[in-house]
Amino acid sequence: MSGGPDPAALNRVVRLRIWRALGAAALWAVAVAAAADGGWAGYWNDGVVLLVVFAAIYCPWALVFAVTWTRRLRAARRSGWRPAKTFELGNSDGNETLLLTSRHERMIVMTVSGLRGRYEYLGKPQTMGWIAGAGRQMTLVTDHGPRAAGLYAVPIRQIGGKGWTAIPSTRKRAR
Repeated sequence: MSGGPDPAALNRVVRLRIWRALGAAALWAVAVAAAADGGWAGYWNDGVVLLVVFAAIYCPWALVFAVTWTRRLRAARRSGWRPAKTFELGNSDGNETLLLTSRHERMIVMTVSGLRGRYEYLGKPQTMGWIAGAGRQMTLVTDHGPRAAGLYAVPIRQIGGKGWTAIPSTRKRAR
């Protein structure tokens, strides 16, 4: 993992997710405001009602999404980025349980997603990436996403334990 991207590039990947969410929220907020103002009065019979209902549901969700990614970015800046390998341990409720290893240490984490199976590619066979943050505000940036190459940010959270633990040595001791 040496020679990986600089921390600024990793932070940019996370910031891009924040701006996408804010942009979508702003677009939907404008749609709701225009509909409520009567600007689309003639279109109510043409299905615009569905668009406005979807916008009213999606806008708050997009704002929450942006806030959670902002917290993850802040945690990443505090802790710094470190290289890691991921190994799949299982799948529960559509979220992948992963074993992360870095510098002779390990941690068990779970992906955070409302979409079933979104991050299945992470453990097959193993994925290299960079990890930052702590507890529930962790981020894993991999060198490829589910569909294409390029840096991709994945929200993760720690399961049990207290951070990184040493990997026990497998060497036999001489007697």
